[in-house]
This record gives sequence, C-alpha cells and structure tokens, in this order.
Amino acid sequence: MNSKRGFTLIELLIVISIIALLSTIILVAGEKAREQGRNAERTAAVLQYKSALDLSYDANNAYLQSESGAWACLGVDPSDYCWSGGAQGSARLQAAIAPFIQGTQTVPDTNITYTGILYRQCSAVSYDMRWFLEGTNQSCSGGSVLDGDYGGSGTTYCRYLQGNDC
Repeated sequence: MNSKRGFTLIELLIVISIIALLSTIILVAGEKAREQGRNAERTAAVLQYKSALDLSYDANNAYLQSESGAWACLGVDPSDYCWSGGAQGSARLQAAIAPFIQGTQTVPDTNITYTGILYRQCSAVSYDMRWFLEGTNQSCSGGSVLDGDYGGSGTTYCRYLQGNDC
C-alpha cells in the first residue's frame, strides 16, 4: 500500500485563504500608519505656521494680511490652489511669513480633496486658520474640530481662531 499522501484541495484552499486574510490585515494596518504619519506632518506644519504668525505679530503689532481679507493657502506653492480651487497660495503672504518660519513648510499632498492650510486675517489682532486631517474624529492639536466626518468624506475638519472677532 502507498503511504505517500499529498495535501487535499480543501487544505490548500484553506492555507491560501489564511495567507490572503493575513496580508489584507497587514496592508490595512500599514495604510493606517501612513495616514497617521501624514496627519502628524500636517499638524506640525500647522503648529509652525501658528508660531510664525505669533512671531510676526510680535514684530509688527498686527497679524499678516491676506489679499483683500480673502482666504489664502499656506503650505502650497503660490501658483497652486487648495481646497478644491477655493483659495490660492499667496506669494506675498509666504514671503512675509518666511523670516519667522524654519525652512519651507509644505503640507503633505494626499488623497484628501482639501489640501493646504487656509488662512484669513480678520483684524489686526485676529485670524482664522483651517485644515483637514485624514480619518474621522482626529485630534486637531490646539485647534477645534468643526466636523469629525466632513460631508461623510472620512476626514476631520479643524479650525484655530486667534482672537475673537472672526
């Protein structure tokens, strides 16, 4: 009698399905880690801009003015748009803030529709800054959460107000 016996088709399919399941779990965990890394980088850029705006205020007794009081994008090239084309980068604003910020702060470009950091001066002593983080109900680090799942997009909408006349 032949005692050599191989794996049955069912055993092979079970092993393949277990391997597929484990690889899916690893891929999902890896994407979550990359998302958290991009959020940390975005939050660091926001904190750098907040510090630079405060230093600029100390030097000039007023916060930097965006063009015509309109929203401007920080952390993007002045020729680029952020927030689905709703606001554009400002070369004048970036040049004015440059002496108060270390290096060039860029906001990581991701699959979020709204990239960059929106900035608007409300008065000489106040400004409004807004940004998005990937994932729902993320911590806005010094800002407040305006919407934990913005429009069902899986992103967290953050806001920081300096002063109270915005």
